[in-house]
Amino acid sequence: MARRRRHGDDDVPRIPRGRGLSLSWTEVTRIVLVAAMLVTVIVLQKPCSEAVGRFVANFDPPADAAVPAGDAGVDALPAGYVRLSPDMSEEELRQAMSEARSKSPAVDAGPDAARP
Repeated sequence: MARRRRHGDDDVPRIPRGRGLSLSWTEVTRIVLVAAMLVTVIVLQKPCSEAVGRFVANFDPPADAAVPAGDAGVDALPAGYVRLSPDMSEEELRQAMSEARSKSPAVDAGPDAARP
């Protein structure tokens, strides 16, 4: 049964009533891809964070170079380290570096290390 219109209703705008949600194929594809990316991020978060944590932990000094808790004073340095200060002369710096190299020959100087 159809509704009757009242006499003055022609100038009143009516709210459009849709017949459900209509999405194009492109919109559905985008929604599915975003959902898949979110699931991927959630699933890969833990393994990726563990790998980054292991990578960052590789830069820690070796366990044998750690200073015991009782010996942690102002002048205490881990084994294999030499204190350098800005007020040292060029000759004192070279001497300290050569002493450090002679004490621990297993330490790799690397490509960026200073050469005497």
